[in-house]
Amino acid sequence: MSKSTPPKQSPLALFGGPKSVHSADDGMFALGIRQGDEIICPATTYWASALPVFTLGGTVVFADIDPRALCLDPNDIERHISPRTKAIVAVHYLGHPADMDAIMDIAGRHGLKVLIGSNMAGWYGYCGLYRREKLGGLSITRFCEAVRAEGFPGASAGCNKALHTHPAFNDVDIYGQGRPTRIANSSRDLRQPPGSLPVAERIGHEVFFIPWFKHFRPEVIREHAAAFRKVAEHAAELTVNHRRD
Repeated sequence: MSKSTPPKQSPLALFGGPKSVHSADDGMFALGIRQGDEIICPATTYWASALPVFTLGGTVVFADIDPRALCLDPNDIERHISPRTKAIVAVHYLGHPADMDAIMDIAGRHGLKVLIGSNMAGWYGYCGLYRREKLGGLSITRFCEAVRAEGFPGASAGCNKALHTHPAFNDVDIYGQGRPTRIANSSRDLRQPPGSLPVAERIGHEVFFIPWFKHFRPEVIREHAAAFRKVAEHAAELTVNHRRD
């Protein structure tokens, strides 16, 4: 926690599993989220990080993510804070931790609560950052295809699509209120069009799922490492062949 954060300010942590939706709902209720209130949530996360706010009559404003951390970007939070903002939802996502010091500092300065979602931290999977320029321009799709051919079937590109572009957060009237639920209890249109959160919108083309091991089996870990290493070492050849195809 940042030194500038008031001593009484502490986050409410939620953990994943089958009851994660109800946990988020209960957590938001415990933090005092009510009709007309707003939360700030990262645009790239599982839908259950944000959608439960609708059951309380509140709504969500999405913020962009950090392209390296894959989590809520502290530098994009404050522009979304309004008089109705009550809480920030920070999600540890796909094996990457959110910058809690910076988030807690912002929350402390603005008198906001913090809800931590850990359901996406590990059990959902782990993602690595892909930098095609490091491999001679080899596309992430071809990279994953090659890794799968080496024996790791779980290699695939992508992550959760940006929630601010999903119909549930734009046009859907979930509770039959006569207008989109996202703005049903708001005095302004909070919907965020494509292009408004650029990192979240493109990040699915820059990450890929990597193996995670529930048991420490060195021989299996070495096999997977060898598969990734082999593909990386033959990146130039794979790029040429891919262009020919």
